[in-house]
Amino acid sequence: MKTPADLAGKPFRAVPLELWVSMVKGFGAIPTPVEVAELPTALMTGVVVGQENPLTMIASNNLNEVQSHLSMTGHMRAVLAVFVNEEVWQGLTEEQRTSITKVLDEEADKSLQMATESEAKLVEDLKGRGMTVITEADGLDIAAFRQKVSAQIKHDFPNFEGLLGQIEAVK
Repeated sequence: MKTPADLAGKPFRAVPLELWVSMVKGFGAIPTPVEVAELPTALMTGVVVGQENPLTMIASNNLNEVQSHLSMTGHMRAVLAVFVNEEVWQGLTEEQRTSITKVLDEEADKSLQMATESEAKLVEDLKGRGMTVITEADGLDIAAFRQKVSAQIKHDFPNFEGLLGQIEAVK
């Protein structure tokens, strides 16, 4: 799978949540709910031709035994969110807010570095188990996936337009 066209009309495992279903539709596939415990059988029997999961889940569930290829679309990123009550935040001095923001930015950089290193190790592990890993260097058209998924999400969730604009503005 290198483009959304490669998934057109094919059953693809989707988490049965509206946003995930919309994303899989954006991939070009037919969203097909399958419980994680049933996923290996669904892949073996052709109930679904693919699935979307984090690398940790693919490795820990040995999905390499029933799935030969892994396309690194980068369509989701784990984030470490920090929430602060607005009233409490506004009650802090500007110096305190600046100090907290600085520490959080530094920790976010560390977290991103750890995630990148962990992903690289998992990819190498899955390659070692026989999976073929497909990246942009192999012709994976990430821009096409982004465009199609973004259009589908905007269609299915018009109220997300402002949030999507903020996400797309992050470089």
